[in-house]
Amino acid sequence: MPETEAAWRLAAELLRARSEGQISSAPARAAASLAACDSARVWSLDREKGYRFSAGWPPEENPPDEPPDAIARVIASGLSLAFPAAKPLRSRLLVPLIADRKPAGALELTEKRRAEPLSEADAQTLSPLLDAAQAAYESLRQRASREDAGQGVILVLTVAAGLASLGAILAQL
Repeated sequence: MPETEAAWRLAAELLRARSEGQISSAPARAAASLAACDSARVWSLDREKGYRFSAGWPPEENPPDEPPDAIARVIASGLSLAFPAAKPLRSRLLVPLIADRKPAGALELTEKRRAEPLSEADAQTLSPLLDAAQAAYESLRQRASREDAGQGVILVLTVAAGLASLGAILAQL
């Protein structure tokens, strides 16, 4: 069963992932493989920059700066959207990525060689994989936040120890 194989491969990649790019490229690769697409892109919702390219499959030397116009609609509505694409592509599918019931981004799939155009049925097939990938991404982000907080505490303690040492030295003068 291709879904099971894709899920196991995705799980293995997510376990090894240590960066946002690795977390984002894993589901892009898995989704493109499972849906028999030519390409996949992950667009993240960035609270400061708006929508930004996170990763793609196959990797792109010059990824786009701006997402397709429909990305905002898909992210805001939480609904997938399948539609014809401009040549040389035939169809495009946008699938929202949701984390903790909040919009987090979207997956963009394109194809030009499948027997049938991309459809809502493909979005339903991909849904469990994307949910798992989004949970892994959130876990990575929370871990990074905890590590940043821990480094902040270490910095404060280091500065405090340095100030205490400096105070001791000044007291001896």
